Amino acid sequence: MASDDGALTYHRLPSFVKVFSAVRNMDELRLPPEWVALHGGDLPFQCKLVMSNGTRWTVRNLRIASGCHFHVGWPEFRRDIELEHGDKLTFTLVDVGTFHVKRYKTGPAGHEGVISNIG
Repeated sequence: MASDDGALTYHRLPSFVKVFSAVRNMDELRLPPEWVALHGGDLPFQCKLVMSNGTRWTVRNLRIASGCHFHVGWPEFRRDIELEHGDKLTFTLVDVGTFHVKRYKTGPAGHEGVISNIG
């Protein structure tokens, strides 16, 4: 029962989904403005992206007129996990400035699946 409670708690944490664009997201990733308005007021300058396998990256949260962006550190994260155009990412805020990230890839016949060897 306790593990069920943990899963329910996790699903209630603030999260968002982004579809990776090889055109727009090579150097930075803009966080959804609606999510930032509700949950991003206290995001620190340095954030951590953590995959399911425990691998971590530090990215800088840049706040500019167009919104909040993962900037410095994002290109390394993108390269290291070999993001491809159309991959979907879920970001779950598990602690102050720490995001648990899951990557989904569209497979044959449009089926999606978590890329387990990376996270």
